[in-house]
Amino acid sequence: MPIIIITGLPSSGKSTIASRIHDEMKQRYPEATTCIIKDEDCSNTPVRQHYGVVSMEKQWRAKQRRTISQLLQKNVIISDSLNYIKGYRYELYCLAKNSQQNNLTLYVCADVDTCKYLNSLRDESEDRYTSDKIEELAQRYEVPNPDNRWDSPLVKVDISHVEGRLPRDVELNFDHIFDLLFNGEKAKPNDCTVAKVEHNTNKLNEMQVITQQIIQAILEKQSMNFGSDRIQVPHSTIPYVCKKNRNMPQLTRAKAQFMQVLKGNEAIGTDSVGNHFVDFLNTL
Repeated sequence: MPIIIITGLPSSGKSTIASRIHDEMKQRYPEATTCIIKDEDCSNTPVRQHYGVVSMEKQWRAKQRRTISQLLQKNVIISDSLNYIKGYRYELYCLAKNSQQNNLTLYVCADVDTCKYLNSLRDESEDRYTSDKIEELAQRYEVPNPDNRWDSPLVKVDISHVEGRLPRDVELNFDHIFDLLFNGEKAKPNDCTVAKVEHNTNKLNEMQVITQQIIQAILEKQSMNFGSDRIQVPHSTIPYVCKKNRNMPQLTRAKAQFMQVLKGNEAIGTDSVGNHFVDFLNTL
């Protein structure tokens, strides 16, 4: 069944939009089971207080991925989360692609002032964001781009320009949303997303070496600053597109994300992993 990846700034009205879509879907498609997966479902602690704690965010996302993967075949999934990292949205896209299911990214767009206003409306007993946390996450937020295949199709819901700035009042084009969700073209699985049996340890170790050599080549050639945005690297016929200089920690995090996607995908081998890794880096 399809997945809706909801994304937006903290306290922008995502959960209200998710609930409205869920309720409308129950009326239109009573035979379909719709599940909303929230950050709170994947944590034993108040999530709004711990955004920015990298280790905890990783735990939430790992649990979300597992839950979505388990439920995706038989349920319509609504991922109600910040989903502010484009690399994570790519992973959810791969889950849908691997299962041959449709995906839709729904961007709840609200400016920082609107988010602070909506946050102030929460009951005092609720887990609120601090103003500093909203501003911090707004700085880190990676806006979805319809030109990126993992963010497409993209539906934008603008909260800031609605009178009263309340997500319950914004007009939602349910016909358009459900048409994209159920009738849109499914992404076809490829070597990097079709899950089969797991790689053996030796092959994974070899792939670790190959991807590390690619990272080292990127770092070295970036430092040369030879005036081209396309860098040829070992183990790949695809050039790395240098949109901006990346440091070792950034490339290492990207490698960890790639290896997570790679695990369980036997179709990809050591002879092609370089091309797939560079292609992955070029999407970030």
